[in-house]
Amino acid sequence: MSSEQYLSGSYKNQSETDGNIEQSALRSMKAIQQFPYDSSIKISGKTLAERTQLTRILKRGACTAKHELLAIDLDGLAFPILFLTYPFLWSKLLVDYPNELKKLAGQMPLQYHLVLGLLNNNAIELIDVTWDPPLQKGGFPVGKIGHQIVSMPMAVVPENTPTTHYSAEERAMYIERLKPTIPWSHVIPVFYDKLNNWLASLRVR
Repeated sequence: MSSEQYLSGSYKNQSETDGNIEQSALRSMKAIQQFPYDSSIKISGKTLAERTQLTRILKRGACTAKHELLAIDLDGLAFPILFLTYPFLWSKLLVDYPNELKKLAGQMPLQYHLVLGLLNNNAIELIDVTWDPPLQKGGFPVGKIGHQIVSMPMAVVPENTPTTHYSAEERAMYIERLKPTIPWSHVIPVFYDKLNNWLASLRVR
Protein backbone atom coordinates (compact mmCIF):
# COMPACT_ATOMS: atom_id res chain seq x y z
CA MET A 1 0.00 0.00 0.00
CA SER A 2 1.34 3.46 -0.90
CA SER A 3 1.65 6.37 1.52
CA GLU A 4 -1.03 8.19 -0.50
CA GLN A 5 -3.48 5.34 0.01
CA TYR A 6 -2.67 5.18 3.71
CA LEU A 7 -3.03 8.90 4.33
CA SER A 8 -6.13 9.34 2.18
CA GLY A 9 -7.91 6.36 3.72
CA SER A 10 -8.51 4.71 0.34
CA TYR A 11 -8.58 1.22 1.80
CA LYS A 12 -11.08 -1.01 3.48
CA ASN A 13 -10.98 0.11 7.13
CA GLN A 14 -11.38 -2.58 9.77
CA SER A 15 -14.22 -0.60 11.35
CA GLU A 16 -16.22 -1.18 8.17
CA THR A 17 -15.89 -4.96 8.35
CA ASP A 18 -17.36 -7.57 10.65
CA GLY A 19 -15.61 -9.21 13.58
CA ASN A 20 -14.58 -12.21 11.51
CA ILE A 21 -11.85 -10.14 9.86
CA GLU A 22 -10.42 -9.11 13.20
CA GLN A 23 -10.51 -12.69 14.46
CA SER A 24 -8.68 -13.86 11.35
CA ALA A 25 -6.01 -11.23 12.01
CA LEU A 26 -5.68 -12.34 15.63
CA ARG A 27 -5.29 -15.97 14.57
CA SER A 28 -2.46 -15.00 12.23
CA MET A 29 -0.80 -12.92 14.94
CA LYS A 30 -0.98 -15.82 17.40
CA ALA A 31 0.35 -18.32 14.87
CA ILE A 32 3.36 -16.22 13.86
CA GLN A 33 4.10 -15.26 17.45
CA GLN A 34 4.46 -18.98 18.14
CA PHE A 35 7.27 -19.24 15.59
CA PRO A 36 10.54 -19.45 17.55
CA TYR A 37 12.73 -16.38 17.34
CA ASP A 38 15.79 -17.47 15.35
CA SER A 39 18.31 -15.00 13.96
CA SER A 40 20.28 -17.75 12.18
CA ILE A 41 17.87 -17.86 9.20
CA LYS A 42 19.53 -16.01 6.33
CA ILE A 43 17.06 -13.83 4.39
CA SER A 44 19.42 -11.15 3.07
CA GLY A 45 19.54 -11.00 -0.72
CA LYS A 46 16.20 -12.74 -1.19
CA THR A 47 13.06 -11.16 -2.62
CA LEU A 48 10.12 -10.42 -0.35
CA ALA A 49 8.23 -13.40 -1.79
CA GLU A 50 11.22 -15.68 -1.16
CA ARG A 51 11.69 -14.35 2.38
CA THR A 52 8.08 -14.77 3.41
CA GLN A 53 7.80 -18.20 1.79
CA LEU A 54 10.91 -19.35 3.66
CA THR A 55 9.53 -18.07 6.98
CA ARG A 56 6.18 -19.77 6.41
CA ILE A 57 7.92 -23.08 5.60
CA LEU A 58 10.47 -23.00 8.43
CA LYS A 59 8.04 -21.50 10.96
CA ARG A 60 10.84 -19.55 12.66
CA GLY A 61 12.76 -16.34 12.16
CA ALA A 62 13.85 -13.02 13.63
CA CYS A 63 11.81 -9.82 13.89
CA THR A 64 12.03 -8.84 10.22
CA ALA A 65 11.09 -12.28 8.92
CA LYS A 66 8.17 -12.71 11.31
CA HIS A 67 6.73 -9.24 10.76
CA GLU A 68 7.10 -9.29 6.98
CA LEU A 69 5.08 -12.51 6.92
CA LEU A 70 2.48 -11.13 9.32
CA ALA A 71 2.17 -8.00 7.17
CA ILE A 72 1.35 -10.18 4.15
CA ASP A 73 -1.44 -11.87 6.10
CA LEU A 74 -2.83 -8.60 7.50
CA ASP A 75 -2.68 -6.86 4.14
CA GLY A 76 -4.68 -9.76 2.71
CA LEU A 77 -7.36 -8.92 5.28
CA ALA A 78 -7.35 -5.27 4.09
CA PHE A 79 -5.64 -3.83 7.18
CA PRO A 80 -3.41 -0.84 6.41
CA ILE A 81 0.08 -1.49 7.72
CA LEU A 82 3.06 0.67 8.65
CA PHE A 83 6.58 -0.73 8.95
CA LEU A 84 8.27 0.89 11.96
CA THR A 85 12.02 0.52 12.46
CA TYR A 86 13.43 1.30 15.90
CA PRO A 87 17.14 1.56 16.76
CA PHE A 88 18.00 -0.35 19.93
CA LEU A 89 20.81 -1.82 22.00
CA TRP A 90 20.77 -5.44 23.13
CA SER A 91 22.37 -4.40 26.41
CA LYS A 92 19.24 -2.46 27.39
CA LEU A 93 16.81 -5.36 27.17
CA LEU A 94 15.29 -5.99 30.59
CA VAL A 95 16.15 -9.68 30.63
CA ASP A 96 18.41 -11.74 32.87
CA TYR A 97 21.15 -12.63 30.40
CA PRO A 98 23.65 -15.34 31.33
CA ASN A 99 26.95 -13.71 32.31
CA GLU A 100 28.82 -14.36 29.06
CA LEU A 101 25.88 -13.21 26.92
CA LYS A 102 25.45 -10.10 29.06
CA LYS A 103 29.08 -9.18 28.46
CA LEU A 104 28.68 -9.68 24.70
CA ALA A 105 25.44 -7.66 24.67
CA GLY A 106 27.36 -4.74 26.15
CA GLN A 107 29.71 -4.82 23.14
CA MET A 108 27.00 -4.98 20.47
CA PRO A 109 26.60 -1.94 18.19
CA LEU A 110 23.26 -0.28 17.55
CA GLN A 111 20.81 -2.65 15.85
CA TYR A 112 17.41 -2.14 14.18
CA HIS A 113 14.10 -3.70 15.17
CA LEU A 114 10.97 -4.00 13.01
CA VAL A 115 7.42 -3.82 14.37
CA LEU A 116 4.13 -3.21 12.57
CA GLY A 117 1.76 -0.32 13.02
CA LEU A 118 -1.78 -1.50 12.26
CA LEU A 119 -4.56 1.03 11.70
CA ASN A 120 -7.63 -0.31 13.48
CA ASN A 121 -10.72 1.76 14.27
CA ASN A 122 -8.83 5.01 13.64
CA ALA A 123 -6.00 4.13 16.03
CA ILE A 124 -2.53 2.84 15.22
CA GLU A 125 -1.82 -0.29 17.24
CA LEU A 126 1.78 -1.49 17.64
CA ILE A 127 2.05 -5.18 16.77
CA ASP A 128 5.20 -6.98 17.93
CA VAL A 129 5.28 -10.78 17.70
CA THR A 130 9.07 -11.11 17.93
CA TRP A 131 9.35 -13.27 21.07
CA ASP A 132 7.64 -16.65 21.18
CA PRO A 133 5.66 -17.37 24.39
CA PRO A 134 8.13 -19.81 26.06
CA LEU A 135 10.66 -16.96 26.25
CA GLN A 136 8.61 -15.33 29.00
CA LYS A 137 10.59 -17.62 31.30
CA GLY A 138 13.65 -15.52 30.53
CA GLY A 139 11.89 -12.24 31.16
CA PHE A 140 11.23 -11.39 27.51
CA PRO A 141 8.17 -9.16 26.94
CA VAL A 142 5.71 -11.46 25.16
CA GLY A 143 2.49 -9.64 24.32
CA LYS A 144 -0.75 -11.42 25.11
CA ILE A 145 -3.03 -11.71 22.09
CA GLY A 146 -6.65 -11.75 23.21
CA HIS A 147 -10.01 -11.21 21.50
CA GLN A 148 -9.32 -7.71 20.20
CA ILE A 149 -6.46 -6.05 18.38
CA VAL A 150 -4.60 -3.80 20.81
CA SER A 151 -1.04 -2.52 21.04
CA MET A 152 1.52 -4.99 22.32
CA PRO A 153 4.68 -4.44 24.38
CA MET A 154 7.75 -3.87 22.25
CA ALA A 155 10.35 -6.61 22.17
CA VAL A 156 13.21 -4.15 22.71
CA VAL A 157 13.85 -0.82 24.43
CA PRO A 158 13.98 1.80 21.65
CA GLU A 159 16.81 4.30 21.51
CA ASN A 160 14.83 6.75 19.40
CA THR A 161 11.60 7.33 17.51
CA PRO A 162 10.92 4.98 14.59
CA THR A 163 11.59 5.40 10.92
CA THR A 164 8.32 4.74 9.10
CA HIS A 165 7.81 2.98 5.77
CA TYR A 166 4.65 2.03 3.90
CA SER A 167 5.84 -1.26 2.40
CA ALA A 168 8.24 -4.09 3.19
CA GLU A 169 10.21 -3.28 0.06
CA GLU A 170 10.76 0.34 1.13
CA ARG A 171 11.86 -0.83 4.54
CA ALA A 172 14.25 -3.43 3.06
CA MET A 173 15.91 -0.75 0.91
CA TYR A 174 16.29 1.44 3.98
CA ILE A 175 18.08 -1.35 5.86
CA GLU A 176 20.39 -1.97 2.89
CA ARG A 177 21.36 1.72 2.94
CA LEU A 178 21.98 1.51 6.70
CA LYS A 179 24.23 -1.55 6.60
CA PRO A 180 27.42 0.29 5.57
CA THR A 181 26.96 2.66 8.53
CA ILE A 182 26.77 -0.13 11.15
CA PRO A 183 30.20 -0.81 12.65
CA TRP A 184 31.25 -4.41 12.05
CA SER A 185 32.51 -6.41 15.01
CA HIS A 186 33.47 -10.04 15.47
CA VAL A 187 31.17 -9.89 18.51
CA ILE A 188 28.02 -9.73 16.34
CA PRO A 189 27.92 -13.34 15.01
CA VAL A 190 29.14 -14.69 18.36
CA PHE A 191 26.41 -12.81 20.22
CA TYR A 192 23.60 -14.02 17.94
CA ASP A 193 24.84 -17.60 18.04
CA LYS A 194 24.92 -17.63 21.83
CA LEU A 195 21.58 -15.80 22.01
CA ASN A 196 19.92 -18.46 19.86
CA ASN A 197 21.41 -21.20 22.03
CA TRP A 198 20.18 -19.55 25.23
CA LEU A 199 16.68 -19.05 23.82
CA ALA A 200 16.59 -22.74 22.82
CA SER A 201 17.47 -23.69 26.40
CA LEU A 202 14.68 -21.49 27.79
CA ARG A 203 12.11 -23.26 25.60
CA VAL A 204 12.84 -26.66 27.11
CA ARG A 205 12.83 -25.62 30.77
